[in-house]
Amino acid sequence: MVRHTPHRPGFSCIADLSRHRRVIGEAANEPHAQMGTRGRRMLGWSLVAAALFAARLGGAQELGTAPFLPESERVTVPFRLAAEGDVPPIDTGSRTEVVAAFHASYLPSEGVATGWNGNASTCVLGVNSAAHEQATLRRVNYFRAMAGLPGVVGLDEIRSDKCVKAAMMMSAQGQLSHAPGISWACYSADGAEAAGKSNIALGAEGPSAVDLYMDDHGPGNHFVGHRRWILYPPQQVMGTGSVPTHSGKAAANALWVLANFGPRPSGPEFIAWPPPGYFPHQLLPKLSTRWSFSLPNADFGPATVSVSRNGQALTTAVQSRSDAGFGDNTFVWTVAGVPSLAPAADTDYVVSITHVSVGGQTRSFTYTVTVIDPFQPNLDLRQTGGQLTLAWPTGPAGFLVQTGAFNGTSISWGTAGYSPTASGSERRVTLTPSEAIQLFRLRRP
Repeated sequence: MVRHTPHRPGFSCIADLSRHRRVIGEAANEPHAQMGTRGRRMLGWSLVAAALFAARLGGAQELGTAPFLPESERVTVPFRLAAEGDVPPIDTGSRTEVVAAFHASYLPSEGVATGWNGNASTCVLGVNSAAHEQATLRRVNYFRAMAGLPGVVGLDEIRSDKCVKAAMMMSAQGQLSHAPGISWACYSADGAEAAGKSNIALGAEGPSAVDLYMDDHGPGNHFVGHRRWILYPPQQVMGTGSVPTHSGKAAANALWVLANFGPRPSGPEFIAWPPPGYFPHQLLPKLSTRWSFSLPNADFGPATVSVSRNGQALTTAVQSRSDAGFGDNTFVWTVAGVPSLAPAADTDYVVSITHVSVGGQTRSFTYTVTVIDPFQPNLDLRQTGGQLTLAWPTGPAGFLVQTGAFNGTSISWGTAGYSPTASGSERRVTLTPSEAIQLFRLRRP
């Protein structure tokens, strides 16, 4: 029996053997498994995933600047189109829910073929498959749901048709521009219109292009305008068009973001990226290292920011303080020293922003981003007689079981580890518990 209760950073999975069920409860700073003296057993883990998530943001991928639209020109309409790519709300305070959403919404949109049957060398337009369009939209809505926004942006097929034309122009020309001229290869008025109203990328298509927009690297993107348009709260409809790598031409994408906007949702109060709560390390802005905090009508002129990990301050550098014209007013900074690989354990980053002027008042904001590895195996605890068996799936290799004890104020971990044996679909370690062995965790040597 599994019971899920509200989660927040600092919680971990606990097994209660006295009731033969899994529950959720508060643990110490590092998830672990514990044995108490009254028959209560607690289970958790701290580990590195067996396989690193493959990076897609590399090579000859390019971003231009984001499309610009002054506040006075933004049109609001009271409807949205139905979308198959909707993503349910994600409670980032629940590790279980964040991991489930990553596997249910992010990963399924990975690697969906464009279905494009055109040719940029001869300007044969072609079309994208509906599956690819919906995968791209689902990636957009996943990022919005992770930021606390409704993941219900719809798809406009007319705009998408124009986006395909824009993507083919970028691929054929081998350049990016929000204002391509009539001399461009495969030029069309529809494609030029889409280029002026879209996030555009060269060297990436569909969902991977959305990842590129969210990272928002490049010298001209210190204001993270691409990210801001994707996370702009009133967004309600977009268009998308992609061209894959073919015939020596680079892949390209256009994501129409300057469409008719809907009403602003009631929450959240601010949009942070990475957001407060549990956060898969694969989503970190690893190319740009740019973190951001958006708040409508805020003045970030005198604002300061600090980021700490395990009580140690990390080096930050402010990149942008406002830049109206790209979604909401936004404070942007870089953070040095954030690992690009999967964390060995859930890692807290405490963000503190001060001296933000909102409506004539000076405000401060503090929140915690807990970076996790969503591919961590589940460590299972079983007791038979006087023996204790710890097991996990055979997929993750190279782990040892490490034991430790709680001395009343801190946890003391042993240096030795127990090597597992393979048994069917599991790896197992069996040992005899004692008062000196109260805690267990998976670690790589």
